Amino acid sequence: VRLILSPLMKIYPAAVNHGELSVSITFKMIAALISKMDRASVGTYHAKIFEQCLVALDLRRRHPVSLKDVNTVEESVINAMVVLTMKLTEGLFKPAFCKTLEWADSELEEGSTGRKNIDRNIAFYKLVNKLAETH
Repeated sequence: VRLILSPLMKIYPAAVNHGELSVSITFKMIAALISKMDRASVGTYHAKIFEQCLVALDLRRRHPVSLKDVNTVEESVINAMVVLTMKLTEGLFKPAFCKTLEWADSELEEGSTGRKNIDRNIAFYKLVNKLAETH
């Protein structure tokens, strides 16, 4: 895990530039890696993985021109997050979920109107729905 995870995280920006298929494959590889992780590795790397997933879930709001189908990317990211949460203890899951809730509910500097960003909420509720189905 220590050797594979870091390069997978580093290729994310390049994957975004190459389109949704590249990003989806990246997160499918991360999900496969997570499924093979032992408890000690999950405890060590879960925060880093979760943070990367939140960055990727923000693609709907940022919407780079290289991505035509954001839903495909979101499905892969959410799948990786669900695989990760299935490995977490309740003590590790609860703070990660609360951080995700804060992320979805946060004010964005761009939105000077004070309105919450609907794009983050869409991604958040898709995640919650998948978590409810799985757990």
